Amino acid sequence: MKHGILFFFFLSVLSFGNTGLAKELVIGLDADMSSVAKTGGVAIQRGAQLAINEINERGGVLGQTLVLSVRDHKGNPARGISNLKKFSKRENLVAVLGGVHTPVVLQELETIHENKLLFLVPWAAGTPITSNSFSPNYVFRASIRDKEAGPVLIKHAVGTGAKNVYLVLERTGWGRSNEVSMRQAAKESGLEVSGVSWINWGQKNVTKEVSEIAASDPDAIMLVANAPEGVVVANALLSNPALSNKPVIAHWGIAGGNFVNAVGLEQLSRLNVSTIQTFSFLNAYDQSKASEVLSAYQSTYDPNASQENIQGVVGFAQAYDLVHMLALAIKSAESIERPKVRDALEALETYHGLIKHYEKPFSPDQHDALLRDDYFMAAFNENGNLVPN
Repeated sequence: MKHGILFFFFLSVLSFGNTGLAKELVIGLDADMSSVAKTGGVAIQRGAQLAINEINERGGVLGQTLVLSVRDHKGNPARGISNLKKFSKRENLVAVLGGVHTPVVLQELETIHENKLLFLVPWAAGTPITSNSFSPNYVFRASIRDKEAGPVLIKHAVGTGAKNVYLVLERTGWGRSNEVSMRQAAKESGLEVSGVSWINWGQKNVTKEVSEIAASDPDAIMLVANAPEGVVVANALLSNPALSNKPVIAHWGIAGGNFVNAVGLEQLSRLNVSTIQTFSFLNAYDQSKASEVLSAYQSTYDPNASQENIQGVVGFAQAYDLVHMLALAIKSAESIERPKVRDALEALETYHGLIKHYEKPFSPDQHDALLRDDYFMAAFNENGNLVPN
C-alpha cells in the first residue's frame, strides 16, 4: 500500500510537471550579455521580461505562459549561430530576440531561415538585416534601419551649419550600411563628404585616422562605432585642439556600452556629442503608459531608475514593444506554429506601444516597424544621461 501511494504521488508530480511544460511558450534571447555590448543586452532582456510579465499577468497567450530563455553570444557570430541551432531544438519555441550587433545578425540570417526561426530585432540597425534575400522573410524589426537613419543624422549635421562632414565608421556590415545611407543623404542635402576613416573592433589607437580627419578640416564628424571604439575616438578628438570642438554626430552604438564612464563626465562635457534615438521616457508620446512602465521597471529592477538614467533605454523599449506585438500575432494566428505567427505579424493591424501607436507596423514588403519619422537626436547632459535635443 505504501509503495502504491508513493507511485501515485510520483505520477502526479510527473503529470503536473508535464502540464507545466506544455503551458510554457518560449521566447529566446540571443545577445551579448557579458562583453562590450552587455548594456544593450541587459536592456533588451529587461524590456522583454517586463512585457512578458504583463502578458502573463493577463492570462498569457492562448492560455499559455510566456518564458524568456537567454543565451549569450558575446558579440561572436559563430557563438550566435550555435545559440540559434540550440534554440531551434527547444520545445514550444515561438520566436528569438536578437541583440545589439548587426554583424552577428547578418551572419545568422541563413540559420534563421533554414530553421524557420521567427527572429525579432530590438536593436541591430543594418539595412540588410530586414532587406534580405530570403522568402518568406522571418526577420522583423522594431529599431532603427540604417537606410532611414542616414537622412536623420545628415539633417542634424545640416542643422549645425555643416557644409561638409567626415565619416568615421567601424569596418563591419553595420559601418558599410551606414556609409551607403549617409553618402546618399549627404548628396541629397548638398553636403560634401570630405573623407572616410575605417576603424576595427578592438582598435586602441586612431592617431592616423584623427590626423586624416584634421587634414580634411570637416565641419562635423559622423561616428558609427560601438562604445569601446567610440571611447578611443572621443579621447583622440579631445587630444586634438582643432577637432575637440567639432560636432560629433553619432549612431547609437555608443549608447549600448560603457561610453560615458570610460570617457569621463568632465572629458565628455568638452565634446559636442549627439546620438540618434527612438525612445526616451522624457518625451514619450503617452506619458501615462510610460509612467506605468517606468514604475514597473523601478519595482522589478532598480528603485533609483528615472526618466533619464536607464542605460540602453532604446533596446528596453523596442524589446518591450516587439514582445507585445508578438503576443498579438500569436493570438491572431491562434497558433504557436512559427510560419503562421510570421504571417500574422505581417497582417498585424494596430498596437498602442511604448514607443508609438503602431498602425500596420509590418507588411509583406516592409519588416521595419520604426522609420525615420520615429527617430530623434539626443545629447548627454551634465550627469552623462541622454536627453532629447
